[in-house]
Amino acid sequence: MRILLVFCLLVSISVAQAQITITTADLPHAGNVEVLSTANTFTGLNLTLTGPNYNWDYSALVPTGQRIDSFFPESAGNPLLTFYFINSGLNPNRSNVATPGVNFTLGTLITLSKVYNYYYNATAGFSQSGIGAEVNGIPLPITFSPHDKVYALPFTYNQRDSVTFSYGIDLTSTLGIYYTVRKTRKNTVDGWGSLITPFSTYNSLRVKTQLIEVDSVYIDSLGFGFATPPITTYEYKWMATGQNVPALQINTSGTGIVTSIAYKDALVGILPTASENFSSTVYPNPASDRMNVSLSNAHSGQYRVDLISLTGALVISKWFTVSSAEQILTLELNGIATGHYLLKLTDSKNEMLRFTPVDIRK
Repeated sequence: MRILLVFCLLVSISVAQAQITITTADLPHAGNVEVLSTANTFTGLNLTLTGPNYNWDYSALVPTGQRIDSFFPESAGNPLLTFYFINSGLNPNRSNVATPGVNFTLGTLITLSKVYNYYYNATAGFSQSGIGAEVNGIPLPITFSPHDKVYALPFTYNQRDSVTFSYGIDLTSTLGIYYTVRKTRKNTVDGWGSLITPFSTYNSLRVKTQLIEVDSVYIDSLGFGFATPPITTYEYKWMATGQNVPALQINTSGTGIVTSIAYKDALVGILPTASENFSSTVYPNPASDRMNVSLSNAHSGQYRVDLISLTGALVISKWFTVSSAEQILTLELNGIATGHYLLKLTDSKNEMLRFTPVDIRK
């Protein structure tokens, strides 16, 4: 009997720490809504520590803010962009997941706004097909060639893969500029074991990703171009079954300086703000025909208001240009069914400012 009990104990321990395999079911699908807490680095953080049956203890992380990552169908963005990324077997840029990206500028001449990232989640891999954005106010699909295979699926311990892809922004007809980005992604699954975060404990695989980027600019009017020196960054992602996004992700510079930390969490109300005194109010709530978001002490720029169903479906997504510190953003609710929803306010950096439960009553 004693031998049997010892055997059962050993089996239970081995099962608890068994290697896992990550498949398409464990990565984002349209309709997923994930809460992530951001954190600062802590003393003793050593990202070189990894291997088989390893115990990563990150319970000392302290949340400093939260964000909510929403994943929508590829049809969520601009209709023109939907055409380029439509989920069809005949489309070389086929996508079935879209998520809001970060607005950014290239020098002083090129501005990308209302950015969406388009992905295709399939059995063989989770790949980014491209970016959809308004480039200097004009909707433009920016496709990746080849697609960026973020994860080759399924993957398990000791797997390695790499991809080199590029994309370009052609503004030669207006500004005489052609901007290209060339990236190399190298993934190594360098550990498996138990991950502990302030939120939970996971049976995990760790993926170390090296990203090398070279940007090039060609100026048509001058007849020459130049390339910037390569920029290297690293991503460390702890993947667990059924989690959709990394249970923990730590990004660093090429020299190992930590630039960001985020881990899965529950919504606890620690939200970033646009400024120290920024505030917003949603009214009326419940609403029937329209709903207002009143901003106080806001920075000028673009803000996005999303109305999301409790199943994660994007019901309304609307951009607003805010030009004054005090401004009211209005959502028209025509055709929206009675029910409970979530209202998400995001700035141009894709940082969530507010996440408010709202009711619509017709």
